[in-house]
Amino acid sequence: MPIHNIKVKEYECAHCAYRWINRTNGKDGNIPLRCASCKRKNWNHGQANQIWPKGNGLRRRINGFNTLYENDSYYSAHLKYLIGWDKGLCERFLNLEPRPTIQEMEEVIYSSPLQRYNNGSDFYRMQQKVPLEGKPGFFKKDLSGLIQDPKRPEKVIYNPDPNFISDYQKLVAEEAHIRQAIMTNIINSRAM
Repeated sequence: MPIHNIKVKEYECAHCAYRWINRTNGKDGNIPLRCASCKRKNWNHGQANQIWPKGNGLRRRINGFNTLYENDSYYSAHLKYLIGWDKGLCERFLNLEPRPTIQEMEEVIYSSPLQRYNNGSDFYRMQQKVPLEGKPGFFKKDLSGLIQDPKRPEKVIYNPDPNFISDYQKLVAEEAHIRQAIMTNIINSRAM
């Protein structure tokens, strides 16, 4: 009776250490989607590659930056070019290998001088507000766009100059540039 060497792919779950083969009718099958014992989807990655709920929330916020800066550019046409937001930057940042850590994602989110950390409610809460000088954490309404009416000196009107940039718009552009710089630095550090 001859002896045969059969080479078979053996799979091992990183969670429960269960080992199995995936053969049907003498042929190797596809790489399994789930562990045969514990039924977990990430059986071959283990705990290190799992996204925790806090990381999921931070990733969702960073992914919403495209919409946030698109909504900011509705105020004036030249603010969009002043911000210069790269549409694919968030996707490249979130798809890095290895994944961005929670500390790196928090650094990107909490670097806002306007304290706009949440893409939803913070957008309206901090709309047209700038930080108070000498009082960190306090904000006031941005009145830099108001000028005295030339026809009626007792009245105040918004600056009709189409190229005027208010203090709030400068801060929005600064916030976008800071966030882009942080994400680009992290991407470049992983590329080496």
